[in-house]
Amino acid sequence: MQAFRVVENEKFVKLINVLDPRFKIPCRKTLQKVMCDTSFTNLKVKLMEILEGVEYCAIITDIWTACASQGYLTVTCHFLTKDFKLRSAVLSTNTLQDETNHKAANIGATLKSILEHWKIWKKVSAIVTDNEAQNV
Repeated sequence: MQAFRVVENEKFVKLINVLDPRFKIPCRKTLQKVMCDTSFTNLKVKLMEILEGVEYCAIITDIWTACASQGYLTVTCHFLTKDFKLRSAVLSTNTLQDETNHKAANIGATLKSILEHWKIWKKVSAIVTDNEAQNV
C-alpha cells in the first residue's frame, strides 16, 4: 500500500506514462476523496448488515474536549457474531449535539442519536464510560 502522494512522484508518473501514455493520473486529492469515500461507504454498509444480525451489544463511550471547548464523543460497539466471534467497531467520533455543553442530557441525546443511526438503540445491554462526572 502506498500513500496517495505517490501520484505526485516523478518516477511513478514516468512509469505510468511508459505503461500507458494516454492514461491521465488523477491528482492526490481526487484519488484520496474517491477511494476514502468509497471505502467508508462500503465498510459502513457491511457493518450495518452485521449489526442487523446481532441480538445484543455493549458499547464503550469516551468524551473529551478539544482546545476550542468543543466536546467530542466516541462510541465503540462490542458484539458477538453469529459464529460467536467477539468483534469491536468504532461507530462514531463526533462533536456533541451542543458542542460546549457537557451535561448529561446533551451527552445522552448525542449517544441516543448515534445508536439510533446504527439501529442498535434497543440492542445495547451494557454501557461502559470513562470517569467523566456527567456520565454517571
